[in-house]
Amino acid sequence: MKSPEPGRRRRTRRRSLFSQAGPFVIRAYTAGQRIELERNPRYWRRDAQGGALPYLDRLTIEITPSQSAEMLKFEAGETDVISSELRPDDIPAVRRLADAGRARLHDLGVGTDADFLWFNLAPNGPSRVVVDGVPPRPWMARTEFRQAISHAVNRQQFVDTVMLGAGAPVYGPVTPGNRQWAVPDLPTTPHDPARARALLEGIGLRDRNKDGILDAEDGTPVRFAVFTQRGHALRERAAAVLKQDLQKIGIQVDVSPLDLPALRERLTSGVYEAAYFGILASDLDPAVMLDFWLSRGLFHLWQPRQPTPATPWERQIDELMAKVMASADQADRKRAFDQVQRIFAAEQPAIYFAAPTIVIATSTRLVNAQPALLRPQVLWSPDELAVRAAK
Repeated sequence: MKSPEPGRRRRTRRRSLFSQAGPFVIRAYTAGQRIELERNPRYWRRDAQGGALPYLDRLTIEITPSQSAEMLKFEAGETDVISSELRPDDIPAVRRLADAGRARLHDLGVGTDADFLWFNLAPNGPSRVVVDGVPPRPWMARTEFRQAISHAVNRQQFVDTVMLGAGAPVYGPVTPGNRQWAVPDLPTTPHDPARARALLEGIGLRDRNKDGILDAEDGTPVRFAVFTQRGHALRERAAAVLKQDLQKIGIQVDVSPLDLPALRERLTSGVYEAAYFGILASDLDPAVMLDFWLSRGLFHLWQPRQPTPATPWERQIDELMAKVMASADQADRKRAFDQVQRIFAAEQPAIYFAAPTIVIATSTRLVNAQPALLRPQVLWSPDELAVRAAK
């Protein structure tokens, strides 16, 4: 298995694999290849029968360059766990392994992280200034424009095409997988191309020269470039679906996949028009994700690090998030965050379409695996893992 992604927290208590108080301690480390852990004899926890934990004497974490390479090792029986959720493309192969008695599938339901589309609304961005000779496109910053995009996309078809059915439609950053904080009756934007076209016409975007592409009042075509991650099958398929659906309502989308380092450089430098990407939540509690929700936050991606809120609705979210942070009353926190989500659903500064279903694979020789929804799904309970004795 490859090294788990850092920064995640178990829903109950935090336990580090690498702490002297944890179930394992480092035995050996080979750079770029593996981490070998061995049982910590001073570990404090015991099982229900009073037996010492962990059950395993040794745990080896294989560092692999990609999930494709990790999948090959799993299929060959060289590893017992795939470190993160299965990609939809890999599920059929693991189902065949399960049918052969070599693997187990753990369906954890809808995940808590979803990719999304957003526009660069920074003061030096394309909605406000001339970029590469193209006049400012203020329609990029209009709520109606984002609402039109949301109405133009058939989310169930998006799930079926992009995620191969292994997902669920969503309308905001808090998915049904986050049961404690999600709003069950959150306002939605159903698939309605006619409504999308009406919203666009209402802000002056119409096909003036009858070429199939909408134009602004100054003649600028309604066109933008969206960056996404090259080699990430779901993100590349998602961008292709968005291009297709938006073309039907007269919006031209130019998809530009970039390798991850180049994509991150574009996003951090602000040299882009739009992006389809995602961020991983480190916790289910929204107070941990302040960099996303607050207008001054680094991950307030559409316009980060605002010295003061750029819009009244962002100011309102800042004020509500202050209550989420400060209140000791959980019901008050939930009410405030429900309102945050309703404002976000109305303004749609980031447009969400679907969240993946989280499916975990383990070998049949591994027992006591209790995957959690957050990463690293299996290694939240490493002290309880055990290996079935060979027959």
